[in-house]
Amino acid sequence: MSDYLQNDALRVFLFAFLVRVGGVMLTTLTDLNPDEGGDATGFANHAAAYASGELTIIHFFESFGGTYPTWGFVLSPFWVLPGPSRIYARLGIALIGAFAIYNVYLIVRQTVSRQAALFAVIPLTVFPSFVALQSVILRDAAMLACMTYAVRLLVVRDRWPTGPKYALVLLAIGFASLLRVENLPIYAVMAGTAAVIWGLSRRHYGAITVGGAILAIFAYFANAIAQWLDILRGHDSILEFLLFLRAARIREDGRTQYLTDVTLETPLDVALYAPRGAVYFLFAPLPWLAESAVDYLMVIESMVMIGFAIAGLSGFVRLWQRRPQLAGALLVGLMAAALFYGVISTNVGTSVRQRQVFSWIIFVFGGIGIADRYHVRVIWPWNRADSIVKSDSKREEPVAGD
Repeated sequence: MSDYLQNDALRVFLFAFLVRVGGVMLTTLTDLNPDEGGDATGFANHAAAYASGELTIIHFFESFGGTYPTWGFVLSPFWVLPGPSRIYARLGIALIGAFAIYNVYLIVRQTVSRQAALFAVIPLTVFPSFVALQSVILRDAAMLACMTYAVRLLVVRDRWPTGPKYALVLLAIGFASLLRVENLPIYAVMAGTAAVIWGLSRRHYGAITVGGAILAIFAYFANAIAQWLDILRGHDSILEFLLFLRAARIREDGRTQYLTDVTLETPLDVALYAPRGAVYFLFAPLPWLAESAVDYLMVIESMVMIGFAIAGLSGFVRLWQRRPQLAGALLVGLMAAALFYGVISTNVGTSVRQRQVFSWIIFVFGGIGIADRYHVRVIWPWNRADSIVKSDSKREEPVAGD
């Protein structure tokens, strides 16, 4: 990676972090952040218990994979520091969120163009929902950072040896899966898709075999694998587990629930409902769900996301022409996540939070599509000379060989 590209990405990282520091200040000084409280308080209590010795490493391993014990253990070093531990932890999450945006910028910059990368990261940087979630001590920012880091390692050319690079990819995906094990099959399907497409494009039959085997195993033995990983939490089938999660979400009640009157009982019910649920999961709150000023602010975000999704149709084609394995894997991952969470999600707040691990893909496709159509001169205020985006992005080739 060239020094120029690295410095460019660091500027994006710094700006994203400063925006999130503002979010941390707002969260600390006011009650405006809807993501503060609830789970965040539970994580803070567990982190404090680990730091004080009330909970030990033995408890962590005995509860391995449990939501509160696992993430609380990760956060516990902040509670060892003197002073306002929760503020330190929020700043740490802000740093992780900025790192995720840094990864996305490099992915798009390396594969398409600088302008496409800027279009992709602008909403990720400034959308209130992203800033709010990455200003509290929830685990979603870490999952997003791990996923984008794994993709970046595979896409961006650097000086990493192949062995350590793949080890880091597995470590990142493994940690993200530990934080939310339900996403592991989605990551596996993305990896299998990328391997198959790459193998077909290079006539590499080993990659085709490995990727095809991953997809076939997860398709045929999905129920057994889910049982083995304890994803189903004691339920006998994936369908039963999905219906259990959906029923639990409905029982939570809340002002921003949607589609709770839809009854799902059979596989056909789920199959017919899944596309509708996926749309709500990705783009809620839709205008007819808004009831307050904050809701309408979120509706604006949703409308922008829909615009990016429309532009993403051409953006996907452009990325497929450059990196078909990347485009295919991202599309499959987005669709799989939307269909899975679309079935179980019935609350706007939960959907907005959980989709952020995957919704960045919409902005990647959309940013590429917009850059193909509109050519904008973007000038960094601190460095006019070397920061003008080329006016014709079709002539701007991705950085390769750095």
